[in-house]
Amino acid sequence: MAEIDPLLSTEIRQLLANSGEATVLTSSVIRGAMPPERVLVADAGFIFHLDPVHLVPRKPEAPITLRPLATGDQRALQALFQSCAPQEVDDAFVEVDHAIACACFEGDRMVAAGSGYRRNGFMDVGVLTHPTYRGRRLAPALVSALSRESILKDVIPQYRCDQTNAASRRVAEASGFTLFFITETLKIADP
Repeated sequence: MAEIDPLLSTEIRQLLANSGEATVLTSSVIRGAMPPERVLVADAGFIFHLDPVHLVPRKPEAPITLRPLATGDQRALQALFQSCAPQEVDDAFVEVDHAIACACFEGDRMVAAGSGYRRNGFMDVGVLTHPTYRGRRLAPALVSALSRESILKDVIPQYRCDQTNAASRRVAEASGFTLFFITETLKIADP
């Protein structure tokens, strides 16, 4: 499936016509035909879905606790955001007011958080872990809790990550998710 900005459709049709009948439209074909300065964003990702029977229950190890997020946790969430790279915060897209949200705490300090929102009929979940707490299996515990809540709401959990993020892919697989499809996104500047 390809979704193309109508402003680029004539240019893409011409590209395909010049490439031959057997050419399959892929991001690499488009990128190869464009001057590099026109390609503003080139992204490839994985989308995973969870069959409820494959959910792997996980919990954080003490002294870490996991609980639902409340509006009063916004300040702690902001502190977590500040400890992570801006791109990580953007990719995770964790918000207190999403349909489902929970976090891991060590005492009063939020060390990881996750949330989910409805997207295209699925519950899209994302997680973010403080850099010094990575490797402690907090992300799989959060994904497990979020997935359980999604299933209780009768919505299929969905997990997305960039193809270059091997750790995030392991979180999805360790939680019982199955790769559903691969995405490629290009943002092309006007000529």
